[in-house]
Amino acid sequence: MSRLWTALGRFTLRYWGLLSLHGVVWMVGLHAARELLPPPARLPWLHDRLFITLAFVAFAKAWVYLQVGQWQLPAAPGVGGKKKQQQQKRRQQAERKEE
Repeated sequence: MSRLWTALGRFTLRYWGLLSLHGVVWMVGLHAARELLPPPARLPWLHDRLFITLAFVAFAKAWVYLQVGQWQLPAAPGVGGKKKQQQQKRRQQAERKEE
């Protein structure tokens, strides 16, 4: 699960601009479809459901982006257990070696 979260986080942070643009294009498309295409007679609520679904997807993308960004911030001194502090020290040492 940790690897999946890390991969999702890297993807989300790296391509946030494209993900946002993707959402805007879908929103414009839905608004155009609502004005130009009548819903089928047996599904009069179709446009409303599509708007609700798109709103959920946009919220989920924003939530993942904010959660990943928050979890990637370093903890303040004294926050977290010994394990977390040890991980931070190792990460800092690895960054120093890379420089």
